[in-house]
Amino acid sequence: MSERGVVSVGVCDPDSSGAALRWAAREASRRRAQLRVLHAVHHGLLPGTPEEHRAAVARAAARVLQQACAAVREAAPGLRVSTHTVHGRARDVLAGAAAGSDLVVVGARGRSGAPGLALGSTSAALAGTCPVPLVVLAHDPVRGASGVLVGVDGSADARAAVRFAARAAERSGEGLTVLHAWDDLDTYPGLAVHPGPGAASRPGGPSTAPGGGGSAPGDGREAAGTAGREAAGTAGPVVAWFAGRSATLLDEAVELALETCPGVRVHPLSVRAPSTAGAVLRASRGARLLVLGARGDRHPSARAVAPTGAVTRALLHTARAPVAVVAAGPA
Repeated sequence: MSERGVVSVGVCDPDSSGAALRWAAREASRRRAQLRVLHAVHHGLLPGTPEEHRAAVARAAARVLQQACAAVREAAPGLRVSTHTVHGRARDVLAGAAAGSDLVVVGARGRSGAPGLALGSTSAALAGTCPVPLVVLAHDPVRGASGVLVGVDGSADARAAVRFAARAAERSGEGLTVLHAWDDLDTYPGLAVHPGPGAASRPGGPSTAPGGGGSAPGDGREAAGTAGREAAGTAGPVVAWFAGRSATLLDEAVELALETCPGVRVHPLSVRAPSTAGAVLRASRGARLLVLGARGDRHPSARAVAPTGAVTRALLHTARAPVAVVAAGPA
């Protein structure tokens, strides 16, 4: 694989940004890309600031970047790294850096994040508005996590997310799980999972890790939507419509994934649940990466009010796995 692209990561300090920095370094290594480490300085460099204070701020920024370089060398030896101290708010610095990047990585909260909140103002502002894929890490990734999980809903952003997820799975040599969660608008006491043939299931969620399902001979495809069609054939008309739509969306997503990366192993998963976010959260346990469309299948007027969809916002707060937020383009 030839070297390509730039991965940019924002660092605040080693404690709050360590997980994002290590993840970004390993991802840049997988891509054979350059890693660009950015540290934003918003306070202390305003006009009229005493020179002594300006020098102290510069020294502190240099220490942060020096520690970041040491962490990168440990996580991905031999990686090409550039470091930059930029004057401005972190969200503005990273938004500007995105123009020359293929991927932007941030921690969920900076050092000023309020206790109890998983998502800080910088990551919240960038999600849904970043012009390139954004990966947000609320926690250190779970040890032993594997596989890539992508949620689909038929939207343009979801299709962009499938393409991104397929490339991520191919790059890491892992399987790809394509999930569609649906509800027939009634209230259900529990979660029923309808995986593709050969995948184990139990009430409450899938028992196999994302991407861990077997593959059909030939092209890495599992029988997309079969369980959804089986549900459609044995249920009432409302449930049947939702189950059939789920099967169709999974068929389309699997086709897109295999068109993007023909060799990737794809595992379709149809989940009937009263909460889409809850279903995706349960399915993402054990995943190395969760990929979501930024805005989802919503009316344009709703996108103007909230650039990020409700499900994506909820999962940015709650998911243990790194969350990649992908947009197809301007809303």
